[in-house]
Amino acid sequence: MSKRTIKGVLTNATRSTVQALADFPDHAPPSTTQDILGFDPSKLGDWPLLLNSVPLIRREFFRQARPATINKIIKNLRKIAQFVIIYSNESGRLVTHVRNIDGNFRLAFHKRFREDVDTVRVFNRLVKCLGGEKEQEVPTLPTAPNTAVRELLESREIQRVLKIAKSEVLMLLRRQAEVAAALDRPFDFTLRGNWQLLEKRVWSVKNVLQLQMLPWNELNRRYPMVVKGLEKHFGAEGFTPDGTIVRRPGLNGHLLYFYPEGRDLAPFIIIVMLRTGFNLSALGTMKAEQWYAPYPFSSPPGSKDGICYIIAQKHRGNRRKGESPRTVRAISLMTPYSHAYQLLKFVENATKQTRLEIKRQIDLLRDKISLSSKEKSTLKYYETIKDHVFVYRSEGKFYSIVNEKGDPRRFLSDALEHYGISRASRSLRDAHLNSGLVSPGGSFAVIKLLASHSERIVAYERRKQTLERAETTLIAVFEKSIELIKLQRYSITALKRELSHQGFSLAQSASVLDPGTTTVWGNRCADPTFPPPEFRDGATTGRPCVGQRCIDGCPFARWFPDAAGHLQAIRAQLQREISALGYEATMGSSHHRRLRAVDHILLELSEHAERQPS
Repeated sequence: MSKRTIKGVLTNATRSTVQALADFPDHAPPSTTQDILGFDPSKLGDWPLLLNSVPLIRREFFRQARPATINKIIKNLRKIAQFVIIYSNESGRLVTHVRNIDGNFRLAFHKRFREDVDTVRVFNRLVKCLGGEKEQEVPTLPTAPNTAVRELLESREIQRVLKIAKSEVLMLLRRQAEVAAALDRPFDFTLRGNWQLLEKRVWSVKNVLQLQMLPWNELNRRYPMVVKGLEKHFGAEGFTPDGTIVRRPGLNGHLLYFYPEGRDLAPFIIIVMLRTGFNLSALGTMKAEQWYAPYPFSSPPGSKDGICYIIAQKHRGNRRKGESPRTVRAISLMTPYSHAYQLLKFVENATKQTRLEIKRQIDLLRDKISLSSKEKSTLKYYETIKDHVFVYRSEGKFYSIVNEKGDPRRFLSDALEHYGISRASRSLRDAHLNSGLVSPGGSFAVIKLLASHSERIVAYERRKQTLERAETTLIAVFEKSIELIKLQRYSITALKRELSHQGFSLAQSASVLDPGTTTVWGNRCADPTFPPPEFRDGATTGRPCVGQRCIDGCPFARWFPDAAGHLQAIRAQLQREISALGYEATMGSSHHRRLRAVDHILLELSEHAERQPS
């Protein structure tokens, strides 16, 4: 085959493939191929095999990839396509299918790209993507590891950053306490004037303006008296671009009490990154009420020694196609305000109104009959960030702390500059280990854990004894349920007699026989309004039992055969919780013991059913 013929085949294939992609179905009005695929296939070169496999290539290389990564891979694929054209012209062999990649092609490719490791790796991924065999891949030369040491923040810099950030956190705590106190103070809101009272101003923002994020002109048109009263007074403390703390005047100054700005979140981001070692994208995608989990054998959350896991998703880094983001964890004390748990708890509460307003904006956009392209983009973005912990308002709109590319917003760069850090936010993550070693706060959680192991691991021994005692008690309680089941004839008289032998009063026996006392664990309860002291869990006398920890061995619990279906559902739920949290997080918690208890009850019920005559 002549060189002209080969070139013609390649050119015609390119035109037809690109035209077919331009006519991509199911999109009206018509969009460009780049809009549909996320990249421009015409940039891949003139290799038909490449162009005919665009959907496969998109799944393998470009799904969820950042623009910089897409551009880099396209450059490598274009190199490969150009090489194929040259190889076909010089050898007279067309490479129109992956099976055409033979020893001669691999040898020529290796000679050309032996030192271009990135291109060889992309080629090998391409071969695998197109259904090729391992033997068709081109070997790569071993590369020396990257030994460049990234410059870390010095301990003195870390201490200075923490000091400044903590002072800013205290200001924000003060601001939150200020508005909470104002909202709690009583005043006569029917009286005209009195705009000098902060309580009237914040009450008006919350109840008259209803915290609506509308343009100033629109709010002034709807509520002129309120806006006029607010404009004459100062509102919340906030940051200027250079980091100075000042009182903000007018409407925006009072909205700041309810909607934090990006700069308000900066000190929390910086301290949490130093404490946990998480990168910014992990914090940026952290979801409300899903960012912490119990630490095994820790003290209770309300105690001063409580410890928990801080949980985030690592979206960057290498992972297999279709694989979910990897979960990363860090340990945090639950009491000190400068540790990750309390900081995140504060941010979650401070941005709660922001999330509510984002969801309200989503509902408004969904209710529209038709949306402009800008509104569609806004709706899509708000859907992505509506549950994020770190969200903020800016000029009437809402944002996450990382942009669509995963890069930090400008306010964080300004804050780092104010703190005297000229490097990127990555330097905070890299400083995590250094911070933990040189500052007492950074390793305080670990010290607490080590200290709790002293005195012959008393805490563990007590915990173990408590669990064993609860399990023994449950078995004893269930044995009494078995005695009821063995009666076989479920007459009221027989059941009451057996319950009386087990120590229940007439009223308690009647309660056990009442299906209305069935608990969340499927058992009947002898006295739902007066549980034993060790199972009261804060319930007051005469009120229903709030804890319902019957599975932990409550002596008032009795199971009957009709509980089997409910117990099966509980067993599946426990298994899902253990799977979601992981064994490390549930180790020593009640999950595994309760699962064993449910299994024990189900086994006994099953064996008893098998023993009954058919």
